[in-house]
Amino acid sequence: MKKVLVNSILYILCVILGMMIYRNNWFPIQQLVWGKHYFFPYQDVKKTIPKLDNFIRFILTPYLSRTPLFSDRDYYDTICDNRLKDSYLIQIPRHFNSFIAIEVYKPVIIYRILSNTNDNTPFYDWKKTNIEVNVKGASCSHTRVVSKIFEPGKIILNSGGPVAASPILIQEISKGSINWPIKII
Repeated sequence: MKKVLVNSILYILCVILGMMIYRNNWFPIQQLVWGKHYFFPYQDVKKTIPKLDNFIRFILTPYLSRTPLFSDRDYYDTICDNRLKDSYLIQIPRHFNSFIAIEVYKPVIIYRILSNTNDNTPFYDWKKTNIEVNVKGASCSHTRVVSKIFEPGKIILNSGGPVAASPILIQEISKGSINWPIKII
């Protein structure tokens, strides 16, 4: 009986330790992933490249706390500043590196969440805000917010990068309508 109890406790501790190692990416997880990619470089390529006809590249959704900011990752803002409440979110792939065309029907404020590791020169003429965000990702963290006011019409937005795309939040200046003020072209 004593041997069964000791083995059960040891088993439970090993399972908990394994979960902690995997979650926190401790040794030897990084080395095992590196070895897998070194010895089998093309094994996962077919799984990671989505079919373009079945893949939703952009998603327009109301922004709520814990809403994933990217269409292909579960990264979200952990601070959830109330000033971003009542915004719309355009979820784009995290490593998207092209332009996004949208059409707005009302005057809007567009917020971009930036990372210090990205080249943020496309946003040099945007207004810096004191909105606090923290979107922690694997390759970088997005911690700064800039904004710019746009009039109705077509808008071409830079995706950001090169490390990761910059999330796009859109907020109506004049509230009161229940219609969506945005259309992705």
